[in-house]
Amino acid sequence: MDWGTLASAALQFAKGRPDPSAASEFDLRRRVKFLGQGVVDFVWNHRPWEFRWTTSTVTSTAGAADLPADFLSFGKNGGCFMGVGLPPVAWKPLRDVSYWRASIAQVGQPQWYTVGKSTPDTGTGPTRQLLLYPMDSRTLTLVYERRPPVLLDSVLPEDAAALATDGSGLEEIPESWHHVVVYEGLLYHLLKGEGNAQSVTEQMALFKTGIEKMCENERQGREAPHYIIPFGSRRFR
Repeated sequence: MDWGTLASAALQFAKGRPDPSAASEFDLRRRVKFLGQGVVDFVWNHRPWEFRWTTSTVTSTAGAADLPADFLSFGKNGGCFMGVGLPPVAWKPLRDVSYWRASIAQVGQPQWYTVGKSTPDTGTGPTRQLLLYPMDSRTLTLVYERRPPVLLDSVLPEDAAALATDGSGLEEIPESWHHVVVYEGLLYHLLKGEGNAQSVTEQMALFKTGIEKMCENERQGREAPHYIIPFGSRRFR
């Protein structure tokens, strides 16, 4: 399911909109997309789900490489690898790698990596880079956690250009959870504005159950013995 389809279904159910794709509904759809992005961000960051992880290759120059645009973190299970037959590059704190790079400019096969920036921030270019020591120019494979996807609505004209090359963002979460979790979380936000306390409470219970089912069925979701769901947070009150 794409985000535009899910948003239309939610508007028809929660707001009674007969034609949620009409131009007159664009402002409402933008608000719904904003609320939906909050739900997706919450779900995405709730656990180190397997679908958050990916691999990518980068090429370093003089021991520095721009990180992929969707890079969030190496986390506990990520890493940096040089290739077949070569040992993995080990992580070191930015302080250590920066000191070595500045004081002992050794060139050769990298032994350590960190995340930082090789030059002062001038307001342009990447905000973070992969830094290696010893410094070398080579292709490396990264295993890392991705940033939450950005939702795009196929109905909104401002999203058309990005949708020509990218998905709607919802596809980054397994489809089996689109209705059970994301849709129910969006309905919670929409119904909250209707003033029906019973409906909001019931919707919260459905969303909470969906999150619990995700934790039960995703391998990375089962690492905690108890479900800690911060529904007391400002976003879910």
